[in-house]
Amino acid sequence: AKKRILEIVDGLDSQVTIECVIPQKYHRTVMGAKGYKVQEITRDCEVGIKFPDRPTADNNEGGPAPPQENGDVVVAVNGDADSESSEGSPQAPKKQDIIIITGKEENCDAARDALLALVPITEEVAVPYDFHRFIIG
Repeated sequence: AKKRILEIVDGLDSQVTIECVIPQKYHRTVMGAKGYKVQEITRDCEVGIKFPDRPTADNNEGGPAPPQENGDVVVAVNGDADSESSEGSPQAPKKQDIIIITGKEENCDAARDALLALVPITEEVAVPYDFHRFIIG
């Protein structure tokens, strides 16, 4: 029995919690229908994934958030922020953008990579007017 308890303690000691920063507007896409995609990642990577609560009108911290337009918000991605940036800077991730992943370190890293792979990517490409008819149909 003592050996089993030590195994459990060692397992708990290897548990880590990491933060994954994904803008909240993508959380529904990342979760999938009824949370299917997140459940699959949780099962495959053997981790716990906790999404932040959605902000409500009376739950907003620091007052109502300004409306966001494409390209207006700059977000630091998963530890890529400069070491000199402070918590109150515009580069600091917002509380509602932080997803908490708990489990063994290598499993958490795999889960974070899987979550980031689900974030849609949009790229703007300039196409001369003469070629529009070939793209449209």
